Amino acid sequence: MYRLNNERTGEDNRLLEMRDIARLVHEHSTQDLSIITEQLCWLGFKYAFPISHRKEYWKEHGTVIRDDGGPVRKVDLEPNRGLNLLAAAAYLNLVPLALQLLTEGHAPDTHNYMFPSALEAAAWAGHNKMVEILQDYIANQPGFDKLDITAKWLKLAGKRAIIGAAIRGDFAFLKWTMYPPALGSLSETTLAGQQISRIPLESTLGTAIYAAQRCTKSPEIHRYLQGFLNESLLDLNPNWLSRDFSNHCEWGNTSMVQYYLDNGVDVNSPWRYDRATALCISAQSCQEDVVDILLARGADPNFKAKEYSQFTALPLAASSGSLSMVRKLLDHGAYPNEKMNALIRLPAIWYAVATEHTAMILLLESRGASFDVPLEGAPWIGGNAMEMAEELFLDSMFDLLKERGIEITERLNEIGGAPWKRWSLKDNPPRNNPHWAQYEY
Repeated sequence: MYRLNNERTGEDNRLLEMRDIARLVHEHSTQDLSIITEQLCWLGFKYAFPISHRKEYWKEHGTVIRDDGGPVRKVDLEPNRGLNLLAAAAYLNLVPLALQLLTEGHAPDTHNYMFPSALEAAAWAGHNKMVEILQDYIANQPGFDKLDITAKWLKLAGKRAIIGAAIRGDFAFLKWTMYPPALGSLSETTLAGQQISRIPLESTLGTAIYAAQRCTKSPEIHRYLQGFLNESLLDLNPNWLSRDFSNHCEWGNTSMVQYYLDNGVDVNSPWRYDRATALCISAQSCQEDVVDILLARGADPNFKAKEYSQFTALPLAASSGSLSMVRKLLDHGAYPNEKMNALIRLPAIWYAVATEHTAMILLLESRGASFDVPLEGAPWIGGNAMEMAEELFLDSMFDLLKERGIEITERLNEIGGAPWKRWSLKDNPPRNNPHWAQYEY
């Protein structure tokens, strides 16, 4: 919010665009500009997507091919102030402004990665009347009446409204969005013409339902949506299941972590390119409550510790700088020294040096960690850490290592293999990668 208020220059700067939207909204609202700005910042968090990358992405991916072979634009290629203003109006429940923008022809079921679509934003905020207004607008568009029931449901609910409702976490509101009033009376046995509990996950309906499941942190909503599908939670693709479980662990959603474990998800199921487990991810994210749950349910801090390709929890916890997390894992039997690879996998004590954490170094040493650990195809860990401390001006660490008699015997930086050039192993979502957007539902 500070940057949004104080940004001054920058070509295609999304912060400047968001600030302009906030000021336009303020002209139609009785709320203070600061309150509006804060609310739009939250709305804008879904897509941390610079405008330049939006342009780049949609130049390549801005169309899809219909069944009849004709191209259809998925979203606006260029920044569209009216479209973004409609999303803001829907989120803030400014009905007159929304009606005006609809009259101008702005679509409530699309977006350009500034904000979510207006329909999703209205559902996210829980505005029933606004959702109905937007759905009625869609239902009255030319050609809508010729669509089959599945396509109608997807436009009114599946692609946007149920996503917003799932994010909101209001179970009653989510149930309401599943059956749009514009489609007529509620059926207790079918959804969009298909039998409840028999919808294949791979179908268009199933994909939309799964997308909503991934957006909620409510076990009740997740369980309700699962009931529409013809598969149980454990029937999900193992990689998808591990990813979803690990995401909730990383985000600290304890109720969802318990829910997944209660439904039989393997507490040690690895995910990510580095095969990190949920314990690794939650420890690195300093989610102590989640770590406590996982350890109580049998998570192994040393899961496949002897495999080069498998990261373990202790080094990742150390990379976060959390002394309490490192102590907790050591108390549960985490190995202080592991089989190491110079450029990929490094011990906890190396990360303690990288984060300049003297107390962590002392704790690790008291539990058996050592700088005298050989690395595969590289100098021993002490010299490696000392070279890093020297190059990055970590004076306290350099002095600490020197006091222990450690010397630099071979310089990794001279051969282009210095691990501190990329020491943070955090698997951040590639939000600034334009190709990330193609995986959005």
